[in-house]
Amino acid sequence: MNIHGIGVVFARGRGVPALERALAEGWQPPAAGAPRLSYAVPPEALADRAAAPGLRRADRFSRLATLAAWDALRADGAPELAPARVGAIVATAFGPHVTTFKFLDDILSFGDAAVSPTTFSHSVHNAAAAYIAAALGLRGPTLTVTQFAFAFHEALRLAAAWIGEGRCDAVLVGAADEMGGVLARIAARKLRVAADGKIRPFAFAPSPATVPGEGAAFLLLSPAPSGAGFGRIADVTVGAGPRERPRPATLRSGAECRRAAPSVARRPPSCCAPSASSPPPSPTKRPAWRSAGRRRPRGSSGWFVQNGIASRGRE
Repeated sequence: MNIHGIGVVFARGRGVPALERALAEGWQPPAAGAPRLSYAVPPEALADRAAAPGLRRADRFSRLATLAAWDALRADGAPELAPARVGAIVATAFGPHVTTFKFLDDILSFGDAAVSPTTFSHSVHNAAAAYIAAALGLRGPTLTVTQFAFAFHEALRLAAAWIGEGRCDAVLVGAADEMGGVLARIAARKLRVAADGKIRPFAFAPSPATVPGEGAAFLLLSPAPSGAGFGRIADVTVGAGPRERPRPATLRSGAECRRAAPSVARRPPSCCAPSASSPPPSPTKRPAWRSAGRRRPRGSSGWFVQNGIASRGRE
């Protein structure tokens, strides 16, 4: 997939020129915000008269994503594309969580019958993708990928699938996240925030130093040759980190699970296999109480199968 356009909104401004200028100037400390340091997008980076008519009611999260997608599609050298053949994928970890918590606060304050329907509609995770399609006049498929890790990688894979299947001629793929009070509080209480405000992405540790921030970045991807000189994406590979514990390759018995975690309830968890000393009954053999058409006696114990998992306990 060739990159035909790049759009970015971040703490140092908006657009590729601002990104190049920030790279040339080097690192600068983030703005001091409550309660800790954070890389926040300045308000002037979100002001755009050309896109303003379609963003009059947009919240901050949707505005971040839409402006970055707008710049990627309007980049110099971007090809002329039919609106019905352009898709949009938004990748995010937390989505519009600021608007979601505002909606919940309004329910607690005014009741569910008096909350604003506009606030509710913006709390939906796909609202930003809808704003992108409406502001840019796109009529292709739109989707939001929400997960805490590798959301952008999964969005790239999906974009490649859409293009490979002929669903789209080009796809706007980007990531966006917003900084809010809830996220700042969680970062202050649960994360180890770097005191100097520097992010060290390759300093692998169980609890790496982080700095909260927000922003959006979008790519316009298409298999057509690109003259913009932004390069191409040949493959997307997602692997485990160096300190990530691999999942067990074999099932453990219930006795082994109880020895590993004695505080767990007596019934083995769903990842455990039944102990060899007491095998479960054959699935084809029906208990006498079931063959007779009666309900299982309350308080009876033994093996039972639920969701395809054999377990032992009392019902």
